[in-house]
Amino acid sequence: AGERGCVGWGATGPGLRETYRCAHGRAIEEYECYVIPEEEDEDEAALVFCVTCRAPVRALEVSDEHREHEVTALDKALESAKDEVHKNMFKLEKQILEMENFANHLEEVFITVEENFGRQEQNFESHYNEILETLAQKYEEKIQALGEKKKAKLEALYGQLVSCGENLDTCKELMETIEEMCHEEKVDFIKDAVAMADRLGKFLNTDTDVEITTQPDFEDQTLDFSDVEQLMCSLHALPAPSAPVINPQAPNSATGSSVRVCWSLYSDDTVESYQLSYRPVRDSAPGKDQAVFTMTVKETYCSVTNLVPNTQYEFWVTAQNRAGSS
Repeated sequence: AGERGCVGWGATGPGLRETYRCAHGRAIEEYECYVIPEEEDEDEAALVFCVTCRAPVRALEVSDEHREHEVTALDKALESAKDEVHKNMFKLEKQILEMENFANHLEEVFITVEENFGRQEQNFESHYNEILETLAQKYEEKIQALGEKKKAKLEALYGQLVSCGENLDTCKELMETIEEMCHEEKVDFIKDAVAMADRLGKFLNTDTDVEITTQPDFEDQTLDFSDVEQLMCSLHALPAPSAPVINPQAPNSATGSSVRVCWSLYSDDTVESYQLSYRPVRDSAPGKDQAVFTMTVKETYCSVTNLVPNTQYEFWVTAQNRAGSS
């Protein structure tokens, strides 16, 4: 292989533009470039940074318009700018992490609030349906009882009405017979009168019921709503509290063997105490559960001590009152 050689026009070429031709064996490569004069290289090396104007300037200009400005070396300004950028990047990374944790916490709060209100809606719906079912049952029982009383009264009145009608027909028949007898001859009248006297005496000696045995007045029906009132009172009874949400871990809230756990309750429920439970998270054999530790407190925070260093723990909290736990 032949040696690489370069032949050019030199400084006498057309201005600052020079063309280099380099031959390597049989291949010929042609390049074009712009050559920066040495005086401009020296100017670039002589650049400084004006802190007041926050811009690089030539060293020759410092004695003019930048005379009273704060000026520093360009390399030093560059290093300072890089440090500032790295510091800002670190702050951004920290802020991103905090925002991600906050977003996760907001999501947990959103889900908890949705579940709490959903549970209350189901509770109200269940009580409401139970009240409606009780009212419907009371209505059916009362309607059935009223129907039976109505039937009994109407049947009694109808029987008395039929008996009265029969007695009335008998009276009319006797009256017609007696009137016919009055127009008969003496012999026939005497014969019929004896028989009629016996029949009439027997009818008159029969007690005729002319009083209403069944009172038509509507009896005052007392409605028993004690069951419904009890159900209505249960709507205002103390319900079991909703589930609290553990807050993100605050900075400097943990040591090698302790941690401060805080939580929030996103409801207006009455809470008498909180039960914080925790256990170490370890790779254990299947079917072997880790021991669970519990602490009962009245505040929405608790400091857990005597933890094993370099061990991950799982925490959860429940709210409690006399109606139950969340």
